[in-house]
Amino acid sequence: MDAAPKEMPARLQAVLPWLICPQTWARSGREIPLQWDGVRLRSSAFEYVVTGEVANLRLPFDQQSATSYDDILGDFPVVEPSAAQVLTATGMQAADFKDTKVLLVGTAQGIDINWILSLQPRALVCLDYSTFIEQVAQRNDDGRLTFLVGDACDLPFASGTFDIALSMGCIQHTRSPELAAQEMMRVLRSGGKLNIANLYSRNEHNQRISMLRHKYRLHEIARDKAKAFLRRNAMLYTILAMTGLWRLHRRFPFPGILQYSNLPKQSFSFYLANAEDYYLAFYRHLTSEAEVRFWADRLGGGYDRTPKGHLITKR
Repeated sequence: MDAAPKEMPARLQAVLPWLICPQTWARSGREIPLQWDGVRLRSSAFEYVVTGEVANLRLPFDQQSATSYDDILGDFPVVEPSAAQVLTATGMQAADFKDTKVLLVGTAQGIDINWILSLQPRALVCLDYSTFIEQVAQRNDDGRLTFLVGDACDLPFASGTFDIALSMGCIQHTRSPELAAQEMMRVLRSGGKLNIANLYSRNEHNQRISMLRHKYRLHEIARDKAKAFLRRNAMLYTILAMTGLWRLHRRFPFPGILQYSNLPKQSFSFYLANAEDYYLAFYRHLTSEAEVRFWADRLGGGYDRTPKGHLITKR
């Protein structure tokens, strides 16, 4: 039996005119608006649950699935960057954000929220595939914010909705980075900017990690066993890092010790966080600058290389 009808959460009410049914969009390419029925968001054929003020707008067959990030995001150390640091890294200006509608694709722990809000956007929509975003929503009550569970490859927004779309170390986690880039460009207005930062690039360190991920497949075994394995290895790796033997490990991997980071003399918690991120997450694509340039060209956007990524402007 359905719950008693209730008033639509204010955060969702603010963005309801922008929302479309992602399942209909994925199936037929038609943008069908979502409606509030007193309990959930729905179109004529599909419905989407709302928990608190967060709507789950993943495709219906994916609604109940867990992700490999759900139980590890809370373990990562939180270091929030300043607006000045991110603007320098992304090649954008503070004026780009003022009084705009911003889409953050891949919210994770929410470390990007405060620097974006400090630049005075009109609205910031934070989307993540993981339901961990419900915890992030509880910690952030700014009226400009809306939080959604959703899939970057099937964005639940009408075309031309946003002025800026940000992928801060996220696009390589999607099932199809090319489709995610296409979707983020679709929901931008003409002249809007897609900024892709902290890309998981092709280099020896990342290639080695990718091979080990396929070898050990820690994301497929029981989480407690996988975490215990990584904790033991992180302790050994920390010893190597503190004694300088990490250099040998880069050339001749020691048996039983995984690759965690190419930064020496960090803390145990730093290496453990990297270990969980590298080996417990399911999706991890290696993406080159040439590929991003190809996306921009194929999608008809202007391309600029930035200090920490790529900026594509929709024409």
